[in-house]
Amino acid sequence: MNTGIHIRSVILFYSTNFGIWKTLCIAGAILLSIFLRVLFPILGLIILVALDMRFGIKKYVQNEKREGRLLKSEKLHKNIKSGGFRKTLAKSADYVIFIIAFMVLEAIMENMGVNIKYENFSLSTLVVLLLCVTEVKSLDENFEEIYGVKILTSVLDFVFKRKSVSEIITNRDNEIKA
Repeated sequence: MNTGIHIRSVILFYSTNFGIWKTLCIAGAILLSIFLRVLFPILGLIILVALDMRFGIKKYVQNEKREGRLLKSEKLHKNIKSGGFRKTLAKSADYVIFIIAFMVLEAIMENMGVNIKYENFSLSTLVVLLLCVTEVKSLDENFEEIYGVKILTSVLDFVFKRKSVSEIITNRDNEIKA
């Protein structure tokens, strides 16, 4: 049995009976229902990837200025290469493939009767959260290279060790002098 013929006939049925916009809305609703359980973590991941790209560009510009390859009078857009954007797009594509693979794995395990959910956390949600942690660590590394401050360590010191902001800044200045 050729499934391609069936899919084509379903698409023709929906597009002739409902119109192209209604068909696209139905397809969008199906995709949204598939990704709904990981929608907010994915939105957070998208924001973190965009922030990481922004701070990666800033780190690149700072390194170029430090090494004398970029003058203040030069336009920034002339010196930015597409390699960094390509890396970000490749990383994003890897993340999407990784998330979809775990969603498929989760569906297969659910069909086999294996319960892999813990309260409201599914396996795919956990994977997206781990990818978010990876992006936060990357942001922390970029931020440290640009400003000389580890944001993650500073926030953890502020929250858990009850250090004041002035103590954190003093410690950073002492580390820079040493």
